[in-house]
Amino acid sequence: LPTEKAHGMQIMRMCGAFAAADIPHAAGSGEQKAGSGVGITLVVPFRWRTKMFRNITDVFAYYGTQKKFRILTLPSLDLFPLTKFLPIFDKIAFALQYGSFLFFCFVFLAISYKLKAISSLVYTRDSRIARLALRFTKNVFLELHTIPQADDVYAARHVRGVVTVTQGLKTALVEGGIYAEKILTAPDAVNAAAYAAVTAPPAELRKRLHVPLDAKLIGYAGRLKTFEQEKGIPELIEAFAIVQKIHADTWLVIVGGDAADAERYAPFLREYGITSRVHFVGHVAPVEVPAYLKSFDVLAAPFPKTAHYEIAMSPLKIFEYMAASRPMVVADLPSLREILSEDSAYFFEPGNAQSL
Repeated sequence: LPTEKAHGMQIMRMCGAFAAADIPHAAGSGEQKAGSGVGITLVVPFRWRTKMFRNITDVFAYYGTQKKFRILTLPSLDLFPLTKFLPIFDKIAFALQYGSFLFFCFVFLAISYKLKAISSLVYTRDSRIARLALRFTKNVFLELHTIPQADDVYAARHVRGVVTVTQGLKTALVEGGIYAEKILTAPDAVNAAAYAAVTAPPAELRKRLHVPLDAKLIGYAGRLKTFEQEKGIPELIEAFAIVQKIHADTWLVIVGGDAADAERYAPFLREYGITSRVHFVGHVAPVEVPAYLKSFDVLAAPFPKTAHYEIAMSPLKIFEYMAASRPMVVADLPSLREILSEDSAYFFEPGNAQSL
């Protein structure tokens, strides 16, 4: 941490919520509560920081999270910087980094439980880490964000409880033989107070975007790919080209991604003749996102129709869009229907630019 991916914010906010919650905890001499002294430790792997994060000195401030828990960085073999020159080794670099982190997680857990430094529970998003933790304690909880594979089902069968971010994921686990009573479905969420704190008028917020103050802005926030899958940006660009022909005063503003992403979509912009009306802001800190979203007139979530997006997705951006109190146009997917209705969003057919 930090990372440009949304899971970094979700993890930091989860830890902050755990640390602030009144969670009963049996620890030696009696009951304690997380809000009154139980320590929350976030364990993360060592990673070389990319250029955009080298100047970040306070991870808590970057994510807008109070320092109510500690972050422990374990060693890991991070060779990802080399893949910039040798992209063919990307998968090997991931395997080495992930494998070395698992090893040091095992060492950390073994020493911690031997010294009785950990007396409560382990909460993880990784099924392999859950299986490691089960060697030392039964109090292991698994949070699932992807379509369950064999490792996930095995871990879910043995941990004390499972949290899924969609009902679709819960159904998949139940079909895999996991008792429904063991699974809690809890979608992602948002810090609504951060959005309520943005009180400046849209015109004031738009000055940073260098677009006409009276323009109609269509906004998108977030990464432009997930698991190397497109998130609907080509369809969004095509749809915007259609809108531009009818409403010449509209602009499309994309918050997220990097310069390489902007270059990747440049041919689409040239093809549709809208290069001057599409603005790529690039990556911004999570604490800056509320001001951007509240400066837009309408927000788009153009997710494509794939198994991951249909079943496993509980996107932070949807909750951020709701907190921004702006109209949103979203793909008509089962995962989004779990949290939205026609009263809260406009739905379109996934992958259909004309519908969008």
